[in-house]
Amino acid sequence: MITGLIRGFNAYFKALKYLLQPFALKYLLLSGVISLSIFAIVMTAIYKWGDDLGVSMVERIFGSSFTSDIITKMISILSVLVLWILVLFIFKYIVLIIVAPIMSVLSEKIEYYETGKAVAQNLNILNQLYLMARGIRLAISNLGRELSITIVLITLSFIPGFAIFTTPLIFIIQAYYAGFGNLDFFMERYFTTKESRNFISLHKGLAVANGSIFLFLLFIPIVGAFIAPSLATIAGTISGLEALEE
Repeated sequence: MITGLIRGFNAYFKALKYLLQPFALKYLLLSGVISLSIFAIVMTAIYKWGDDLGVSMVERIFGSSFTSDIITKMISILSVLVLWILVLFIFKYIVLIIVAPIMSVLSEKIEYYETGKAVAQNLNILNQLYLMARGIRLAISNLGRELSITIVLITLSFIPGFAIFTTPLIFIIQAYYAGFGNLDFFMERYFTTKESRNFISLHKGLAVANGSIFLFLLFIPIVGAFIAPSLATIAGTISGLEALEE
């Protein structure tokens, strides 16, 4: 686990040398525009409806005549945080599905530059549709697993003293599944969906490290959402190849 974490984090430093290379720049720009557009939409939704949701919750719980500004503000902040969690759930899966064809080709390019061995690119429509369907099935499956675990952890958070443990665990779970998705752009060339799960279960550290940086990047205004998909894909390919060679 520790070795995987170190390898996963180091892969991001190695990935930086590829990020602005001419061959990778078009993938960065295309995926960045898509990612940033989706991020802008969900951010607008949060700021537009976050406070309104909090006010509505106060009115439902305490009635429309309730006038405590402090409690109203606290519930509004809580509603925004809940929306943020939902955004991290939704955003990473939407982006991974939409940019999958772009990231798959980028991953192939990185593998070529890392190993010197040409990767047979199958860019026909049927193959791309198959990979997209595979990615959607995996994303839906991972979303269900992640959501189930997170709901349990959020429920436990209401027990006094448990939040100090459940909060970092929620982040780790989100990072694990985000990293899983990023690494799959590499794994799809070697493994079936079941074999991919086995590979990740053996290299959990890789997934957590990759997903952690990916999630942290999303908190960097504009730039983070722009570079996150490409940088995470490059790092995932590098670390995945290193693990595969073992």
